[in-house]
Amino acid sequence: MVWLVIAIPLSAVIVGSIMFTLAVTTFDGLVEDDYYKKGKEINQLLVRDEFALNNGIIAQVSIDEQTGIIVADLSNTGDYAFPKQMGLSLLHPTQAKQDVKLLLSQGPDGRYYTELLQPLRDGRWYFRVSEPNWRLQKLIHWPEDAAFTLNSDS
Repeated sequence: MVWLVIAIPLSAVIVGSIMFTLAVTTFDGLVEDDYYKKGKEINQLLVRDEFALNNGIIAQVSIDEQTGIIVADLSNTGDYAFPKQMGLSLLHPTQAKQDVKLLLSQGPDGRYYTELLQPLRDGRWYFRVSEPNWRLQKLIHWPEDAAFTLNSDS
């Protein structure tokens, strides 16, 4: 009976110590410090999405799993001229340290190319092609979605 009386508070102290250690030593990275600033940024992103929708910007993307080469073929319904280079982001939904930011460069055939420096982990990724005026984004499931279409409705 004495051991039962000692064991219950002792187990609470041990579990509490473990939880405190985890809380102090790990960082989840999901909490945003400045909510107001983040809200203003969301409005700017919506303007960029609307620009892509109004100009009918579409990207046909393929990723070669063996070589890591990413090819994007961009088109639009308006008279918008694409730049020679634009940003490409592969964003992990929950772990920001896994994010990959690359630069797409236009090749002689008019398509855009870049190469992954390290293989992507299997799972979900936000694939984003953007420049200051517009952006296209889609949630993909790697490696199942090795070829996909990005448009403003995605």
